[in-house]
Amino acid sequence: MVNAIFDDFLFAPPHDDITRIIRMTSGTTGREPMMVLRELQDGSANQVAWFTDVERPLVCFSQLQLRSIYVSYFRVDRTKQGSPILAIDSADLTDDIAPLLADLAPDQLMGFPHMALRLADYFSESAVSTVRALRMTGEPLDESLHAMLAKRFPAATIRSQYIMAEIASISAMTCAYLPVRRFHPADHVRIEIFEPDETGAGDLLVSTVIHQRVPVSRYRVGDVARLVDGVCRCGEKTTFELLGRRGYDFVKIAGALLVRDDFDRVAGLCADLFDDYRAEVREVEQNGTLCGILSLRIYRDDGRHPAGLEDEVAARYSRELFLSGTQTLDEFVTKGLFMPIAVSVVTEPFPSKHKNVKLSFRSE
Repeated sequence: MVNAIFDDFLFAPPHDDITRIIRMTSGTTGREPMMVLRELQDGSANQVAWFTDVERPLVCFSQLQLRSIYVSYFRVDRTKQGSPILAIDSADLTDDIAPLLADLAPDQLMGFPHMALRLADYFSESAVSTVRALRMTGEPLDESLHAMLAKRFPAATIRSQYIMAEIASISAMTCAYLPVRRFHPADHVRIEIFEPDETGAGDLLVSTVIHQRVPVSRYRVGDVARLVDGVCRCGEKTTFELLGRRGYDFVKIAGALLVRDDFDRVAGLCADLFDDYRAEVREVEQNGTLCGILSLRIYRDDGRHPAGLEDEVAARYSRELFLSGTQTLDEFVTKGLFMPIAVSVVTEPFPSKHKNVKLSFRSE
């Protein structure tokens, strides 16, 4: 259906100034799925924030419906500037795309951070120099991704916005006074942290009104966040820090807090031992107490398997990985809260997706 709608738009665009988008969500509230009908009108707050002063945009999403949404944003713009736009997905990343990029010389890139990084390989030096802004969304823009994008597009300012398709913008565009992963709520959005733990982290609840017609109250988006104390230098009173997806970027079991970023940090310390990893955590009951089980799969680009590799990786993760603010995996194992980490070597690279899930929770 999405393909048919997109084809109709390209060959027979509608003549009215309202673009309607239908989206069915998976129901992250834990209830039934939600169907959302959105009307994108000229002058909406989201459109103004993203599309001001854009001349030659390049839209790079791996999902067709998102590309069609962003093309629609430009179509309802009444300025009639006739700006060229190139909308691509991962299937377009071949050598044939390089001349198109050179011809367009895009001034802004909009899309997923990982798509932008992959796309950078097809930019000539002169085409890279014309990119003055990156507008990233669709996945968390953490410190490492931000640094890689800054290196590949040195002339561009990098901004991101926390958005969910079913309720539009949750955050405003990133504030110049805030570090990566901290945001102010968008206009008319109220956020709450549900059952925060000792660090202040809990499920993010969002309340807003979608296009002044559909009220959304305490919608559980599936991400974990915490509120940041104090007033920002910009004057905004509310700031929240996005920690990641519940069960993927942030797992809480057996009294431990497992954060994907800390797995990445230790992986950096193990760069001489492996090139990529996937971690899975689950919990079992032993003698009436919940016990965590952590499994780590690692992959080496050179295909070698030195003697004692698994033991050395296990020792480093046990010693360096923090499962609380002050206690390591070793200490949790000593207390009987976790089993010793299990490390295995895989011979094939992990499948690459637009978001590589490196930490996951498995329920028995």
